[in-house]
Amino acid sequence: MKKNNSSVIIPLKYALFSLLWVVLSDKALYWLLDSRELSTKLSIIKGIVFIVITSLLIWYLIRDAERKVIKNYEELTAVYEQLSATEEELRAQYEELIENQEKINYLAYYDDLTGLPNKVLFKDRLSLEIYKAIETNSGGAVLFVDLDDFKKINDSLGYDVGDKLLKIAAEKFKKSVNSYDTVARFGGDTFLILLPGESHYTVIIEKTRVLLNEFKEEIQIDNNSLFVTVSIGISVFPNDGLDANTILKNAETALYQAKRKGRNTYCFFNDEMGSAVSRRLRIENGLRYALKNNELYLCYQPQVESKTGRIKGLEALIRWKSPELGMVPAGEFIPIAEETGIIVEIGKWVLENVCKQNKIWLTNGYNFDSISINISSIQLKQADFLDTVREILDTSGVEPQKIEIEITETAFMESLEENINKLKGLKDMGVKISLDDFGTGYSSLNYLRRLPISTLKIDKSFIDNICDSSSDRDITYGIIQLANKINLNVVAEGVEGKEQVDILKNMNCDIIQGYYFSKPIGSNEVEEVLKRGYFSI
Repeated sequence: MKKNNSSVIIPLKYALFSLLWVVLSDKALYWLLDSRELSTKLSIIKGIVFIVITSLLIWYLIRDAERKVIKNYEELTAVYEQLSATEEELRAQYEELIENQEKINYLAYYDDLTGLPNKVLFKDRLSLEIYKAIETNSGGAVLFVDLDDFKKINDSLGYDVGDKLLKIAAEKFKKSVNSYDTVARFGGDTFLILLPGESHYTVIIEKTRVLLNEFKEEIQIDNNSLFVTVSIGISVFPNDGLDANTILKNAETALYQAKRKGRNTYCFFNDEMGSAVSRRLRIENGLRYALKNNELYLCYQPQVESKTGRIKGLEALIRWKSPELGMVPAGEFIPIAEETGIIVEIGKWVLENVCKQNKIWLTNGYNFDSISINISSIQLKQADFLDTVREILDTSGVEPQKIEIEITETAFMESLEENINKLKGLKDMGVKISLDDFGTGYSSLNYLRRLPISTLKIDKSFIDNICDSSSDRDITYGIIQLANKINLNVVAEGVEGKEQVDILKNMNCDIIQGYYFSKPIGSNEVEEVLKRGYFSI
């Protein structure tokens, strides 16, 4: 802001004007007039004019200075108001910053949904308790708790219901433990419980059973009655580890074992689990590169008509030869592929290659009805599943009726109505549908009549004991009779002996599949079998 010099300028201007007026006016009068009297009168008039002019000049100068003062005042006022507003804004921003910082600090150590400590705070407390246990020769335990089938609740009832369930579960966990225990949310539907000072297995088991019992009653959420169970993995310190990461990893390993035991139970960690988890991780990592590295391949097992011995069809079976692990059984790597979602990519690869091979064999004149392909429930759940199948059929040029999709009972029942609609979509394309492992799942006539299927496959577990167990023989016969009455083909899989074949033939089982005729074989060997066209029966 410029410095105001009006106090100096006004007097200077006035002094200069006055000096000029006095000097010039008096001299002019003396030079122009000879009369002294007239000169005096004019001098008085001059004085009066001087007073008027100087008054006007002073008034003008003062008014000009006043305007500048007012303008400066207004500018200062505006600046002051702006600074005041800026001060208020800065104060509000500072308060917001403090509030956000507090929230950030809270979220750094607590779960926003349940209000429980998060895994960061839990690990800090666990590390401290492990140190205390080592110093005092005592112990403690960590419970890794997971809500069983929580994803199904989220998918079917929505995330709002899922969030409410998580809050209820958090309250149940807090209610079940002591005030000095720590309940934390690890993430998703997984919780952690720290039991400091508890190294006696009987006490830990007692507390664990209390947790399980909390979920015996149904839970009401938004007019939905939910029956929820939990699985619990337990790791004891310092026996199972000397640091927080090891204890948590071992508790999670025990949790997976509890899941495999059937859920709604608990399991303590032991060293054997560690090697199992290590293999699982190696399988999971290997699967991510198996397709890219051409480690997967297909085998085919013939399906034989029981009355004629004719090769009616083939079942495509995936195999994996890992450079690190060697031959990995499908029963071992398929569940892991499903859990990780890799099965979607693998399943698409299988469908593409089966359709391609199918077209080649048919073009070369080999005679068979269809090739069946196992489809995971994870694949079936994909929104673009039908579009993917349609696109692969169109690209390969194979006729849809030459492909049969197999799905298990248990997988099919996960989303019954949605899956029925998708299977109807497959049938509309002309694709055949087979219900695999029949007899081990729900086996309900109520849903069986609604399914757009053409074939039932009897589970191998019934065929294994068909010669020795009358109950398995009766169940198998009942399934065959049921299928015949509702015009479904029946396939008995896992047939290995002549006696089994004879029993199934007498029961009017349509198709027999198993090692008695052929193990799963490569495409070159399949061509030799197809050239022959029949098996002796």
